[in-house]
Amino acid sequence: MDLFKGVLKVVFLPMGLQMINKEQANDRNQLWWRCRRSMQELDLLLFYYMDNHYDQATAVEQQAFANMLEWPDPSLYAFLCAVAGSAEHPADSPYTRVARLIHARHQTKVL
Repeated sequence: MDLFKGVLKVVFLPMGLQMINKEQANDRNQLWWRCRRSMQELDLLLFYYMDNHYDQATAVEQQAFANMLEWPDPSLYAFLCAVAGSAEHPADSPYTRVARLIHARHQTKVL
């Protein structure tokens, strides 16, 4: 018998202690591991968003972030650094909002 089934888990997040259920913790952990990429620069950008913005994001923005994790590394990195609204992702799209939050903290300089 699982004594802890359905018990809330306490996690420390940047905004303080927060109670989340087991399912939310598992979803967040899966996303965290999906942020591990083959590019260290991309890891830093994605982990920054997870640590500082993901939990406060709307459900639409959270889904957009999860979808972005399916993109190939070069495309994702280019989009996050450029923060340009394209025909595919207009300026008011959740994809662009996520990219702007990341870009506001980590501005990448091209040499």
